[in-house]
Amino acid sequence: MFIRILKKSDLADLMKFLAKIVEYHRGLDRYYKPFSKYKNLRNEIESWLDDKNNLILVAEEGEALVGYFRAGVERAPVYVDRDKIGIVYDVFVLKPYRQQGIAEMLFGEALKWFQMKKIKNIELNVDARNEAAIKFWRKHGFGEYKLRMRLDLK
Repeated sequence: MFIRILKKSDLADLMKFLAKIVEYHRGLDRYYKPFSKYKNLRNEIESWLDDKNNLILVAEEGEALVGYFRAGVERAPVYVDRDKIGIVYDVFVLKPYRQQGIAEMLFGEALKWFQMKKIKNIELNVDARNEAAIKFWRKHGFGEYKLRMRLDLK
């Protein structure tokens, strides 16, 4: 297994991974829009590649990409006593490759990047029904500090 930074030539594979994540979340809740409604996503991803505050890592097995990890550095919210924070946006590993430590390897490389950027706090959002992701993040020391709730109006 080889972890490396995403290249423009990897964008087709990344788009497939993003489609799988979007449809997974849509299966949890119809509140999430379908992948087909994401407009200009490829252009947005290309802009991530040019942004020094974004990191996209891929896990490569042989010649095939089997997962990815996207992280960033953002200005901290006004209520936080920091100038900037790290954000984990996405992590995805293809089903046949799960439970093999690939997400841990991706996260480990991202941690090095966060440390190089002198980040002291990392945040992420996870759907409350995504038990596997919650278990993964808790295993790596993440804990709740804020609860976001939603009311659906008719």
